[in-house]
Amino acid sequence: MMFDEKSIDLGGLWLDEATKAGRSQTLYLQKLGRQSDWGHETDPIDTRVESAVAAVFRPDDSAFSLYQIGSYPELSSVIAGLPANREKPRQNIDVIVFTHAELVSAGITVLSDVPGELGCVAANRLHVDIESDNRDSYATLCRQAMSGGRTVRRFKKKSEVSQIVSAQEAYGCEAFAGNGNCPCH
Repeated sequence: MMFDEKSIDLGGLWLDEATKAGRSQTLYLQKLGRQSDWGHETDPIDTRVESAVAAVFRPDDSAFSLYQIGSYPELSSVIAGLPANREKPRQNIDVIVFTHAELVSAGITVLSDVPGELGCVAANRLHVDIESDNRDSYATLCRQAMSGGRTVRRFKKKSEVSQIVSAQEAYGCEAFAGNGNCPCH
């Protein structure tokens, strides 16, 4: 399923015509538990970074799930797959997006051979884990993104998420059809 727009703002990074043509950077999408996990733009950046690291990159975890996206179909698969295992798949989805350069600059390693656990086969293929031996790397990553004006992108349940989920259902996505005949196999 493709979005109708020529470009889509992912909280300050754009998935656009250049991205669809393969001429733009790869983006890494991180689902947030809630919009406030990223803090508010009016709060001091040190406070925001500390809160975001505590909420998004919890200290008891060693690796964190992200999804590598570079096209509208990939974004659609991930947005549809994230809530697919839930009782109500049409819900608001809050995400933050990072660039590969930001991850590398922060000293974070991308592990690409890690299977995803979503109901959507296509989204699972896009799953990566990130990890770092230094917890300060996550603060560096958040600070870079926040300093660059990155904001949370909310996909609204009544418009975007509903449209994406309906298209994935019509496509025969295993996450919703449950029939094992998903075209992504």
